[in-house]
Amino acid sequence: MLRAYKYRIYPTEQQQSLLTQQFGIGRFVYNWVLDRKQKEYAARKAWEEKPVGEKPKYKTRFDYCKILTALKSELSWVGDANAQALQQEIAHLFYAYDRFYKNLKERKARKQKITNKQGRLLDFPKFKSRKDRQSLSFPQAANVDFKSSMVQIPKLGKVPCIFHREFTGAIKTTTISKTVTGKYFVSILVEDGKELPEPIQPNPGRAVGIDVGLTHFATFSTGEKVKNPRLLKRSLSRLRRVQRSMVRKKNGASKNYGKAKLRRALLEEKVANQRKDFLHKATHQLVCKSQATTFCVEDLSVKNMMQNHKLARSIADVSWSEFFRQLKYKAQWHGKQVLEIGRFVPSSKTCSDCGYKVDSMSLNIRTWQCPVCGIEHDRDINAAKSLVKFAFAKLGSFEKIPSGQAEFQACGCMPYANFCKGVGTSCSGSRNSYV
Repeated sequence: MLRAYKYRIYPTEQQQSLLTQQFGIGRFVYNWVLDRKQKEYAARKAWEEKPVGEKPKYKTRFDYCKILTALKSELSWVGDANAQALQQEIAHLFYAYDRFYKNLKERKARKQKITNKQGRLLDFPKFKSRKDRQSLSFPQAANVDFKSSMVQIPKLGKVPCIFHREFTGAIKTTTISKTVTGKYFVSILVEDGKELPEPIQPNPGRAVGIDVGLTHFATFSTGEKVKNPRLLKRSLSRLRRVQRSMVRKKNGASKNYGKAKLRRALLEEKVANQRKDFLHKATHQLVCKSQATTFCVEDLSVKNMMQNHKLARSIADVSWSEFFRQLKYKAQWHGKQVLEIGRFVPSSKTCSDCGYKVDSMSLNIRTWQCPVCGIEHDRDINAAKSLVKFAFAKLGSFEKIPSGQAEFQACGCMPYANFCKGVGTSCSGSRNSYV
């Protein structure tokens, strides 16, 4: 099983200068290949419109690795960087293209937008900038010495490192990164030789539904609620003050502008680190400290929800996508499963006890009473309980009720016998069919 360990390193001034050079060369190679790929596409498109001469061919990743050797003879300074690290930059670009085509295919299948408002294709590979986070990967195995707290990296030598935890296994890839605040980190990908455990079969008795929100970060089907920390809101006033101070400085003509920009970056980094710490603790508590073996969640389209300008900042602050990502891989490590239901399933409007569905329910309604069974529901807890039933109904774990039965023709309850108690009752709603 592959696992990555990230540590902070403290290179010397000479090593920092070498890293800056390595980052720059790697960035140049990445942008150079991306520019060539775009020109290839333009030439292919022009030939398809007017086929004259031989049809242009797309070069593969290995073709560009061969061209890179010739490029070093033209630009001697390209050879100052590690050869395999530059080949890895080319590989990263082709991985980005593969991810772009995969997302494009999924968006077309779902009939979603494939371009933004400016007409740019979504998820298309972008040119790297020296102002953004810098990184470079070394495929060779780096040497790690936990006793002396040193890590040896090609072209750099031994670099002081803070090992907050040790690991065992074969090192596959070493990635050096530099944040916009000037901090250096090393990420080591390790093959520990362990196999992923066999996933436990979903069991409704040991399943937990998780309904995420803004008032409470998460609500569980057990009735527990996790308060939303609102980390960005707590630092927003200070962030605004730092931003106003920065815009009063003159960019390019004042050193104070750079200092103010660094203060803003440090504050943003602090908020991001607080959010990561909160999410890691929350997912660890869920997966490792609870007896639940199955987690039922909703497949949310966070990008579409961010289009609401009134809620965009709050949605970005809670970071639901990162929460679900961490929950999935941690559950996989421990042999547990995460079940997703469709994003349009009315979990909040469906009674978790009898399955009756309310026609409409505004967001300001936090508690409601089912007209069929008479149970009063907390909106979020009811949604979390409904998620469990919808998820297992999707798996076919509950017995379906034949659609020909007369007593269910005018019943608004769910068509599953295990959680439908409206047999023989007269419901005003129409019968649902969420299978």
